[in-house]
Amino acid sequence: MKTIIVALALGTIAWFLPEVALEAVARTLVLAVALMAAGIFPCMTLTVNAMRGEERSPTMVVELYDQLKTLLKVLVVAFILAVASVFLLATTAAMISAEAGAGPIQAAAVCTGVALGLFMSRVVAIGKSFFALLDINRTQALLISRKKVRSKREEAIEYGRQEAFISDDPRPHKLKKVG
Repeated sequence: MKTIIVALALGTIAWFLPEVALEAVARTLVLAVALMAAGIFPCMTLTVNAMRGEERSPTMVVELYDQLKTLLKVLVVAFILAVASVFLLATTAAMISAEAGAGPIQAAAVCTGVALGLFMSRVVAIGKSFFALLDINRTQALLISRKKVRSKREEAIEYGRQEAFISDDPRPHKLKKVG
């Protein structure tokens, strides 16, 4: 719901901005949004590469996969919205430069404002997703660490048991016959 409110608010603001302000904002935001989009793509690559199964249980692998898939969907949508926003910003600036008329320019500005609002909400979702992924990785790292500690402790106990039954006396012990 917040996403729709932000998108509609930016669209409404864009409707009322004068063309001079729209052009300046569009030219500035093109660079900012393009830089953000350029950062999203490596995040997608890192997300895909985060799927490793080393010492994770099958349940942990499935859980991590589901979380990474959700994060990747958020990133893909954000990337698409960023590209759409850049395109709409550039189109709006071009229409203003070409003096396309108030109606088409306002319509382009509203579409741009809505796209930027949607993109901004995705940026917040990306941040939340990364923190959720960080929590999942922390939990799984703790489980793996505990498993390693438990395994080493069990090995030490078993080694201690074996050592306890080894005699220091090299002579064989034979039972004496009674009788």
